[in-house]
Amino acid sequence: MNSLKIATKILKLKQVEEKDDNVSITGFRVEDEKWDIKEVDSEESREKVINKLLEVAGEYMVHEKTSDSPVLIEVETLGQKVIIGEGGDLNASTVLIPKPQYLRRILFIKCTEPTNCRVVYEYKPSSQFIVYEGNLSINNIDYDFIVLEGNEYTRIIYPHELLLPKPKPKIEEKKKKKRRKKSKKSKTKSKSKKRKTRKKKSSK
Repeated sequence: MNSLKIATKILKLKQVEEKDDNVSITGFRVEDEKWDIKEVDSEESREKVINKLLEVAGEYMVHEKTSDSPVLIEVETLGQKVIIGEGGDLNASTVLIPKPQYLRRILFIKCTEPTNCRVVYEYKPSSQFIVYEGNLSINNIDYDFIVLEGNEYTRIIYPHELLLPKPKPKIEEKKKKKRRKKSKKSKTKSKSKKRKTRKKKSSK
């Protein structure tokens, strides 16, 4: 067993909206930031290091999560990083980027031909604006697709992806068991049969 030093960043977030005349986007800003370092036992294989990071991140999340604000936990060691979050935007219309990160800019691209595309509009948020789940509204921009650039990842978004369908809650209906009612006719028939057999016996 080797010891690992794991650096942890805990971010308490606040949901905000940024906009100009043509673009409106929801995201998060950091309200509080804490750092911690923890030494744990772990083997050197990459898979086991990732599992240990997930375990440590989960422990911090249990202690740090609140009902008041979203929380983001980043744990890192040996060049590997795990990010988990709790309490995102419940009203989000789409996932803007696969994992939470700082937004650099948004480019709106228009193509006149498959090989002839150009930037028709560029939006830059103020600094330290975090995106993940959220809403992106566009007014008066003729575009074919969007390039959303984060500090770690760039994603292409097509117009139909700005509003993803939300899963409908499953409603379970309790099935009532139908009780079989004995018909009166069957009872009368059975009685009449008994009477007939008795008569036959008496005749003998």
